Amino acid sequence: MDPWFDSETAGLIGGIAGGAVGVLFGGVGGPLAGYFVPRGTYKSLVLGYYIAWGVLGVIAAIIGLVAVFSDQPYHVYFPFLLLGGLCTMLSALLTPVIAKQYRRSEERRLDAEQFRDA
Repeated sequence: MDPWFDSETAGLIGGIAGGAVGVLFGGVGGPLAGYFVPRGTYKSLVLGYYIAWGVLGVIAAIIGLVAVFSDQPYHVYFPFLLLGGLCTMLSALLTPVIAKQYRRSEERRLDAEQFRDA
């Protein structure tokens, strides 16, 4: 089977996709969570953002696995498996932490409400 693309194209795909993941996942997702989670606002937006990155990671990993099982060369499957694995792992690790922090924020809000009413 012919390779899906050559090694130069693989480098371009890996570099652009890696940069985009770094900027959008870390550079946008981090401040998004850091600003809204302590305030307890936009919960569905923030959690949805991280879940969407997990879904994109799974899709990229599946593409990488399809490439592996269809005997594509290393330079074809590696960028997909690397980015897919990173996005999936980071999303799987960070989403529960963010959800827990939202619960803590809600508890603080309820405690403050009870304190004001007392």
